[in-house]
Amino acid sequence: MADAGAVDINSHSRAELDTLYSPSCWSKKLNRDVIVDNHLKVITEATEKVRAQTKNTLSVVYGDKSSNETLDIYYPCHECPDEQSLVIVIHGGYWTFLEKDNYGYMSLPLVKQGITTAVINFDNAPKGTMTTIVEQCRRACHYIAQAFPNKKLYLIGHSAGAHLCACMLSTDWSSLGLNQLAVHGAILVSGIYDLYPIRRCCVNEPLNLTESEVMEYSPQRNIPQLKANVCAELHCLLCYGEQESPEFKRQSQEFHQGVVSVGVSSNVCEVEDEDHFTVIERLVEEQFSVTKHILQLIKS
Repeated sequence: MADAGAVDINSHSRAELDTLYSPSCWSKKLNRDVIVDNHLKVITEATEKVRAQTKNTLSVVYGDKSSNETLDIYYPCHECPDEQSLVIVIHGGYWTFLEKDNYGYMSLPLVKQGITTAVINFDNAPKGTMTTIVEQCRRACHYIAQAFPNKKLYLIGHSAGAHLCACMLSTDWSSLGLNQLAVHGAILVSGIYDLYPIRRCCVNEPLNLTESEVMEYSPQRNIPQLKANVCAELHCLLCYGEQESPEFKRQSQEFHQGVVSVGVSSNVCEVEDEDHFTVIERLVEEQFSVTKHILQLIKS
């Protein structure tokens, strides 16, 4: 697993990698110069609407090492039976921008089905290194598990958030003096699971990844560790938009193949006519195909 994808990546120039890891270059829906700003506008406005429509507690402190160690909790609607399930959402933004205040929107179809949802924050780069970010996500997940000990836990992450969710799955919690994080399902949308190409393209400029971070925090390179640390009931759902770059598709497909190879249940799917941004924006919609898959996974 250690060199997954490395041969192909080494054949690309820096400029080619910059393009392959720039999702805005691959959408057919909007011009690359406006699509990121539009995405931010869409998800921020949707989150503001959902906050007004739901019962929630915002900016709950989960750690004391940074002012960004906070999370938002969205509670089931009163008329819905509590499913005793909790979804932890980790936001995207290439580890450098976006925050929990942009990602509460996807809680709406979940709380309508009785599913508590927590959206976590962390220190974006360059303030936070990859090591810092992963450690903060671990603290947040551990805090949530302790605060809701009777809930079945699920993870949802998009892009960099999918990477961080996968890092949670491969964490050896016992080595940190913590109980195993019993995650029953992980929904990984348009994620990155091998940091090797990231270190070689423009995305790395604020991250300044070290070689050891690439090895330690690349879930694709730590598949056996993932198998050793997840609960037997874990099911992974990996998906990505049809209008994604070949690299994003490859990374999802290879991570799916890796987890299946060690006996972890997983499905992978390409979502027709969606790009890197719309495939996650549409999770506010109850009838969106990915939303339906998520609800089915949680309720199964």
